[in-house]
Amino acid sequence: MKRPPLRGRGSGVDEWRAYAAHVLDMPESDLADMERGDVIALVEQHEREQQPRQERPTPKPSKRAGDFSGRPRWRVPDGNGGYRVEIR
Repeated sequence: MKRPPLRGRGSGVDEWRAYAAHVLDMPESDLADMERGDVIALVEQHEREQQPRQERPTPKPSKRAGDFSGRPRWRVPDGNGGYRVEIR
């Protein structure tokens, strides 16, 4: 069964009650006293519950060697013609 539109032709309370009864697998008479907005909210809540939860993406590792919590790194001469890194 196709989901009724939110506006326009075919978006009445009867169409939404029939769709909700089909999706929720319940008799349409149980939805007879509900208003259109309440039926739509019930269907949308059911759809949210049926969707799989998305995991948060894992943070990418820092490209800098040895992430020291954002502390500044300084390259200083080592006396042998090279440089060493100091964390300050």
